[in-house]
Amino acid sequence: MTLEMGLTLGILATAILLFLTERLRVDVVALGVVIALMLSGLLPAQDAVAGFANPVVLTIAALFIVGGGVVQTGLAGWIGRRILSIAGRSEARLVVVVMAAVALLSSILSSRGTVAVLLPAIVSLARSARISPSRLLIPLSFGALLGGTLTLIGMLALLAANVLPIVTVSLLGALAMILTGCLTIDEAYGAVDWKSIVLIAGMLPKSTALERVGLVRVATQGLIGLLGGWGPLAVLAGLFLFAALLT
Repeated sequence: MTLEMGLTLGILATAILLFLTERLRVDVVALGVVIALMLSGLLPAQDAVAGFANPVVLTIAALFIVGGGVVQTGLAGWIGRRILSIAGRSEARLVVVVMAAVALLSSILSSRGTVAVLLPAIVSLARSARISPSRLLIPLSFGALLGGTLTLIGMLALLAANVLPIVTVSLLGALAMILTGCLTIDEAYGAVDWKSIVLIAGMLPKSTALERVGLVRVATQGLIGLLGGWGPLAVLAGLFLFAALLT
């Protein structure tokens, strides 16, 4: 193992330990990772801060604003009340109705757009039904993925990403929320969960460092050597368990 590999693993292990102990805020830890990558020389400054300009980060920030508009206009509450009136307060019925509703919408709309619109409504619904939001948010994501593949229209929404990038559509949606008066500038800023944005943007360069020092290649070869004899499904299961363990 090279010195660069050891430094990278040390930074990763320290970040994971701080995430687990919660001694520091997650966004502070992410910023610390960025600084450590620069000071150690593992990444140049422009690569270490590249996560803040990543299209994924910009898309998430824009969708926070779209979701804020859905809440501010009362649409989220109205959708939540309608679903609650249909399914009642039974968790099982709520899961079925939520999955059916989001699958129907994502069959004719973009899956990401459907989740962005319904996410605040589902959180409001969960609070009204007095259940944990995670019990409905996971069915929401599964329903959106399933609905996107049900019809040709849903698949076309995915293909349209090659014509107009998702980040562009998301930013246009956020801008539309402001220009139409659904949100003020201050409300748009307030709708963004900046802790999550800094966390994602700060940790993205870590993957760049892992790949650049060769740890990704070493880990992949080790996993294939350990599970390759059991077939590709075993390798996929190993990757899934490793990712689940990290999260």
